[in-house]
Amino acid sequence: MNMHNRTAIRPPEGLTSAQKKWMEYKFGARFTIGVNTFYDVESSNGSLDPSIITLEKLNVNQWVNTAIDAGMRYCVFTAKNHDGFCNWNTQHSFYNIMNTPFNRDIIEILAEECSKYGLKLGLYYSLLDYYTSYYEDDERYAEHIFLQVKELLNNYGEIVELWFDGFWEKQSSGWDQSPTDFVLAWRNEGAFRLKMDYLYANIKIWQPECMVLNHATTDFVGIPLHPVDARSGINVSYVVVDEKFWNWEGKESYFPLEITMNLSGKDFGKFNPGNWYWHENDETYPEKERIYRWLELANRHEANLVLNCSISPEGNMRTVDKILLESLWH
Repeated sequence: MNMHNRTAIRPPEGLTSAQKKWMEYKFGARFTIGVNTFYDVESSNGSLDPSIITLEKLNVNQWVNTAIDAGMRYCVFTAKNHDGFCNWNTQHSFYNIMNTPFNRDIIEILAEECSKYGLKLGLYYSLLDYYTSYYEDDERYAEHIFLQVKELLNNYGEIVELWFDGFWEKQSSGWDQSPTDFVLAWRNEGAFRLKMDYLYANIKIWQPECMVLNHATTDFVGIPLHPVDARSGINVSYVVVDEKFWNWEGKESYFPLEITMNLSGKDFGKFNPGNWYWHENDETYPEKERIYRWLELANRHEANLVLNCSISPEGNMRTVDKILLESLWH
């Protein structure tokens, strides 16, 4: 099987130029590292001390070139997860990579490497933040999100994707309703509280072709939480409901899908299989044939496929991931 011989699917009418370009990428990597990496935990509450972060052997060049060798055309990097730790030089939180012994902006380093080798860069940003003291103050926290996203989209060149997650603590209603009703509930509650319409409008001013996604949790795989340009699905071996056309503000719009799978196969509970972060005792990985099946699944659903790669405390990809990705088409 050859990655570039995948059956071409004619895109639907009405796609934006950003959607067309993004759908052509087809295959990407997600690079996950943060304060959790250095404590060998999958999640934390914003209380972990980042003073142990040295990243003495950081090798972003390895990440980028391994992805390119695997036929990937873009990557999605974890800018900030639910713990609130920021992997860039943000002026709006003390809990960031510059206040560590490493003291360098990882997104800046990654952006330079991506630009050098032709890998497109996307970013993951959690709307949930356990560190920020005013998280419960909707007005102030919405401004916090706005300012951080403004940094991310104005300081690192072209960003092809902005993947939001972690909205659920701002959303108390709609969970027992249909997907369509849940979207409406989210718009009237969570999206309103976080001023997502205003944020989306400004994203399109800063970077008109940046694709916006919002993970709707494993309870609502593949539905859009507006305003977005595409839908997301995490660790799904099949898509039960793949509604691509959604009515938004009186207009039916097409939203392509991005499927994200973990290269780790270790069962850690509700969101199994796989760990997002590096763990010393996790060397599980899928066989190549499984990745080929994931690619075919994505192809059938006119979706992009992204594979999560955990980055070690030293700053390298897991060896098993690197070997696997380099062997895909050989």
